[in-house]
Amino acid sequence: MLLCEGSFSKFAFSLHGHISLIDDQELKIISSDRLSELVLRFTPEMEFGYGDSRNASEDEKRYGSCLILFFGPMSEQGVTDTIAIGAIEQP
Repeated sequence: MLLCEGSFSKFAFSLHGHISLIDDQELKIISSDRLSELVLRFTPEMEFGYGDSRNASEDEKRYGSCLILFFGPMSEQGVTDTIAIGAIEQP
């Protein structure tokens, strides 16, 4: 199970789902209820970051790992547009 959270200057979203497709061009995540889908087409402007639970707060430890996609350059003054995809640890 994945938790996807998007944070952009004009909107935000969150969904639980599973990867339905990944290849060199795109990533598709389908929501758990199968009513919604997130499609990310990879572009050279995207930057990626990775984190694991060893360096996380207690609240963040429920994720085994997390991939962060950054859209555009990192901003020192404002919020950078991001999508975080976290693998939820199953008890």
